[in-house]
Order: sequence, then structure tokens, then C-alpha cells
Amino acid sequence: MVGRTTTKRNVDTPFNSGVHDWSRKQTERMITDPDDAVLLSRDLKADFVLEDNAARHLLIGQCKHVGASGSVDESEVNDFFARHEHFSNTDWVRRHGSVSAVSALVDYRHWVDSGWSVSYSFFSTGKASDRITAIARAMTSSYEQRNLNITCHLYDFSGLKEYFVTSQTLEQTIPDVVEIDLPRDRFFEKLDPHPTVVAVVKGNALRNLARQHREALYAWNIRGYLGNRGINKAIANTAEKRPGDFFYFNNGVSAICTSYTLEDNHLTATQFQIINGAQTVSSIRNTKEDGDLEILFRVTKTLDVKTEKGFNQDIIQYNNSQNQIKLSDFRSNDQIQLFLEQALKERKASGPLKKLRYVRKRMVGRRGGGISVRLEVFAKIRYAFLYEPTPVHAVPNSLWSLGASGGVYEKAFGVDGKLEPKWSQETLDEALLAYAFYEHVDGEATKLGKEDPDLKFLKRLRFHGTALAGRFVRKRYEKRRMVALALIRNRREFRKAWTEFWNIAKTILIDVYSTAEEDGSSMFAFVRSEDRWRRMTKRLNRHLAGL
Repeated sequence: MVGRTTTKRNVDTPFNSGVHDWSRKQTERMITDPDDAVLLSRDLKADFVLEDNAARHLLIGQCKHVGASGSVDESEVNDFFARHEHFSNTDWVRRHGSVSAVSALVDYRHWVDSGWSVSYSFFSTGKASDRITAIARAMTSSYEQRNLNITCHLYDFSGLKEYFVTSQTLEQTIPDVVEIDLPRDRFFEKLDPHPTVVAVVKGNALRNLARQHREALYAWNIRGYLGNRGINKAIANTAEKRPGDFFYFNNGVSAICTSYTLEDNHLTATQFQIINGAQTVSSIRNTKEDGDLEILFRVTKTLDVKTEKGFNQDIIQYNNSQNQIKLSDFRSNDQIQLFLEQALKERKASGPLKKLRYVRKRMVGRRGGGISVRLEVFAKIRYAFLYEPTPVHAVPNSLWSLGASGGVYEKAFGVDGKLEPKWSQETLDEALLAYAFYEHVDGEATKLGKEDPDLKFLKRLRFHGTALAGRFVRKRYEKRRMVALALIRNRREFRKAWTEFWNIAKTILIDVYSTAEEDGSSMFAFVRSEDRWRRMTKRLNRHLAGL
């Protein structure tokens, strides 16, 4: 237990220990750890709250279990989707919420006022009637009329099952050859400057293509299939209910390949990749066949199928508009991202770290051994460790934006501020050391928060703790860099360094935050404050100077 002096939080009952399980596949986009996201007693009708600083998005969920033949309760759905009014009242949240609920929702009004989007998602093992399903649409419309960026989503048992089945079947190998018959007299070829075939194809032809090659069609897409949700579900509904109008409502499918041949109306393409329309093709894959369903189809011959730069990236950027594209998506196929994926794939568990698996792009159903490390999280950890933590919270998108666009991607993934196609072993070891410290800060903060509810805030400061670790390593091993880097391969030596660091860092984090809390600062403001970060670094320097 760590003692501290602070004002008492305005809550009525203590935090109850224990953690509900929540599938990590559902939360990979979020920065909030699943364990930390779960609210227990007096949860204000929100079972979990997940933050996505990069997308400036908040996901609030409620889960209800009913019997196999049970139905979704309409009053519960209505009440949950109307929670915005309560959560906007900070005093109400503090007065009625548990420690975990207050910690998760006290900044709700800051988020909404700052332009964040909010999703309310209701999950149930019961069956939802059409009437109840319509409530989500109606509530979303009512928020839109008030100029609030709030959406409501309902997932009943069949919806959850469909998502799970889809997530088990994703693969990622580029097909050598793709063949498709184009309708006669419904296609043309543009030869200059980039050979391109444009056609109106039957939905059945693309459905068969998707069933044959599955997610291999999108291996070099900046995103994989994002699952049957949102606009993707709408695509499937339109294909089934209004097939004759689908051509006019949908932007179509754009693909690239390294070469193609046309024999009569038979198209054969090598290294074929869909770079816009993955959601369209995947969404109609399991819909019923309909001869009236037609789709605009375009395939362009390019030098290769890589999408990190040049003409291919331009095609993607100017074509993708139906689903939200994150800035990090455009970096997912960079050479350094491919290097990190392969380097961590080849690395075995050693030292203080278990086996890691680098996830460089979004898609549902990622498979493979090891703990998943997402591109966005890795960028935050490395940048905080090498530089400082406030941009991680204030402007996270800058971490995967190039310097020419005002970002710091070259710092987050570069060497001395310059991007390289691969890292030296020393640079990789330093990045892994940063991750090891982050993992330990996160673990210890979680443990302390469970032991003492008043310390639950430490979890929110894990990037500040990681940044302090970077300062600690550089100061403590100033003339012994190789000794510091060797910590990543020696569990015992790392543990000694970690214990020394954490005894200093946890006191700094607690004291500086307690002072800010007494001054009336919210967590939202604290993690973005450069002044509070400077106070932490000064405290750390004083500690190290006295050793």
C-alpha cells in the first residue's frame, strides 16, 4: 500500500474487488485496458467504458444475460440509450457512482464538449424484436437532431454469433491469380496512363470471388474486413432488400494488380488486391444470390500491390470514404511496420517479456500466438519512453502523421528522427525495453488500484510512468547504454532495475497527481498538462541526483 495526502473523493461506497471478463478482440481499437474498463458495483448502468484517444471516441457498453429463450428488455434498452443526460452531469456522476464509475465517467462532459464521438452499445444474449431494434436508430436520430455525435447500437444473440463466426475465418495470403468473367458489352479498358478495366459486374461474380479467396483479397489493404457492423450491415441489407438500386447507392469496388489479361470477357489478374470495397465484397459474401445485384468494378495495373506510398496510396486515399479511415491505417504497410511485424514474429519469449505479436493494421479475427501489440499502442509507448507523454493523450494522431503534415511519426518509429526500413538490434531492444517498462507500470498500477480504490487513477497515468522509465534508464545508465539494453534479455537484472525505478516513480505519480487534484484539475486536463509533466521530471532528477 502506498500512502498519500489527498482530498477525499465524493463517493459513498468502497470499490468491490474482482474483474468481469470482456473479450479483448472487441476492444483492440481502444487504449483502455479491458480490466480497467469494467465498472462493478454502482456502475451507473454502464458495464464498461472504453476510450480511443486517437479517434477521439468513447464506447460505453451494457451487457445483459438472459436465458436461451429470453428476449431483450425494452425498458432496459431505452434507459441505457438515454444515459447521456445523466453522464453529462458531473455532480450526478460523482454523487451516485462508485470509485470505478466516477473514474471512468467524470470526464464525460469534457469529451463531448471537446468534440469526441460517443457510442452506446447494448449487448444481450436474448433476442431483440424489430420494435426494440428500431429504438437504437430512433435514439441515434434524436441525438443527431441535437447536433450530438452520439450513436446507439444493439447487439442481440444472433448479432454476436454472426460476429464471432466471421472472426474465425480470416486469412491473409495474396492470391497469385484471380479470374472473373465480366458481363459482355458491360466493360471497357482504359490503357493510358495506367491500364485499367472498368465494368459493371454481377454481385454473384464478386460473391464467388470472395468465397474462393476470402480475406486474401485484402491482404495489402490498409484495413481488413471490419466486421458486420454499422455501414457494413447496411450494405448487406441494401443488397438483399433493394438489389436493383445497389449499383446507385454503392461506390463500388476498386482493385490493383501487377498484370492482367483480357480474353474475350474473361479477366485474369495476378497479385490482385482490393484496395477499396473490402467492406462491400465481404458484406455481400453471405447474402442470398440475386441476379439484379450489380456493382461497379475497376481494376488497375500498377507496379506492385504495396500501399504505403505513391500512386497506390493516392488511389486509396481518394477512394475510401464509406468507412472511417484512421491516420494509422495509412502507415500500416510502411516498411518499418512490416519489419516490426516480422521481427516480433521471429522473437521468442525471453527476459521480462512474453511472446509478442505485432498488429500493424485493423481487421477482425486476428490469429496467431503471443500478446497482441497494436501499431498505435506501440507508437505511444515508444514516443513516451523516448520523449514525453502529453502528446500521447493530447494529439495521439500526430504519432502516426508524417512531419510534413505536422506529425511526429519519424520520432515515434524513426531512428534519431529519421525513418529507416528496419532497425538495428540495439534500437529494437530499446523499444522492447520500453514495452517491458510499460507492461510493468500497467500491471503494478492495476494491482494498486485493486488494493486501494483511491489509487485507481494510476492506471490512467501508465504512459507518464513509461515516460519516467525512459528518463530513469537514460540517467541511471548514462554511460552504460549496452548494460541498459541488456536488461531486456535478463529477467533478474530487469527486475532489480524495475524495483528501483518503481519505488521512485509511484511516489512521484501519486504526489504530483494528488496536488493537481487538490487544485481542482480533472484527469482529462492532467494527462495533457506539460507543466505537470515537468514537475514529474524535476522530481525524478532530484531522486537520481541523490543516489
